[in-house]
Amino acid sequence: MMLTLRGMINFIKINRSAEGQRLRITVLVEKNGHGLRDNKPTGINYDSIVLDFFKEFYAFAKKHDLFVFTDEIYEHFLYGDCRHIPPATLPGMKERTITISGLSKTFSITGWRIGYCICDARWTTAIGFFSDLVYVCAPAPLQSGVAKGLRELDFDYYRGLSRMFREKRDKICDALSKAKLRPNIPDGAYYVLADISALPGNNSRERAMYLLRETGVACVPGEAFYHDGSGEDLARFCFAKDDDVLAEACRRLASLKAS
Repeated sequence: MMLTLRGMINFIKINRSAEGQRLRITVLVEKNGHGLRDNKPTGINYDSIVLDFFKEFYAFAKKHDLFVFTDEIYEHFLYGDCRHIPPATLPGMKERTITISGLSKTFSITGWRIGYCICDARWTTAIGFFSDLVYVCAPAPLQSGVAKGLRELDFDYYRGLSRMFREKRDKICDALSKAKLRPNIPDGAYYVLADISALPGNNSRERAMYLLRETGVACVPGEAFYHDGSGEDLARFCFAKDDDVLAEACRRLASLKAS
């Protein structure tokens, strides 16, 4: 979408060096920044140190009159003591944060294509016009069903969702470890980035295809999540599967070690 609008996109690698992040963002914004988007494909959840930095991050957005676009569709997929902190709740950020989310993951209705946007009232009309031109509206009965779920499901549902997916996460991470494919254990979402450098191949795509041929377990090559040639030793595995399917995938990964 940004390329269609002739926007300039700058990527910022997320790491735990707050000073490095601060310098990188400052350089990008002073050159040509107009908006910041917070989106992570890895399931990383920020600890208190990094959260303090992100408070500075949003203060920076305020100073330079930037919007922050944030994708929060995995807000209920949190594990351990992690908690979701919407950027719009940080001091001074409500008016300049545009929150984008949906119910596809939370209600397991990916085919329904129902999402929503939360922002300051002055931007809703413009966003509505653009959305109407780009997307097809979800059928009204499906919207009614989602609205009923939002109204009637209590916190027990969301807590149960977190417990269920934590168990799935632990199963696949254990299987990956046994297969010598070291997982980066996520604090949220339902994906695992794993180190597949031990597999034959010259890049992540070749290694992913080797794994598919040998075990029938599919993964996404790590290079798909990087813009600069990184990720060649990584692959992303999804564990949002029925328990029997996930168990079979774990068994097949274990057979890789045996071979």
